Amino acid sequence: MVNLTSDNFVENVFTTNKLIMVQFSANWCSSCMEFQNETLPKLEKLYLCSDVNFYKVDVDQECALAEQYNIDKLPTFLFFKDRRVVNFIIGNESIRSFQRVINDILNK
Repeated sequence: MVNLTSDNFVENVFTTNKLIMVQFSANWCSSCMEFQNETLPKLEKLYLCSDVNFYKVDVDQECALAEQYNIDKLPTFLFFKDRRVVNFIIGNESIRSFQRVINDILNK
């Protein structure tokens, strides 16, 4: 999972036709770490050759990005497609919830 900053956010999120999932998290957030250690590896394996890229924003390091997207709960996952937010998940949901959202977006 690539870390996004204010410097590389636009380049990575808005210059591709792929579905982009951005996790807004913090190092002190246990649910964030749980997602990264348990759910993310499974998602990356499931969507290895597909049109999905996974990124992370550390809200403590990138306050402006967190404010721009009104992030007030962690973890928050925003799904970007065609330069706009098309869905979101708040909290560390089950892998099936993530699959449902990703597959729904990819099949539109």
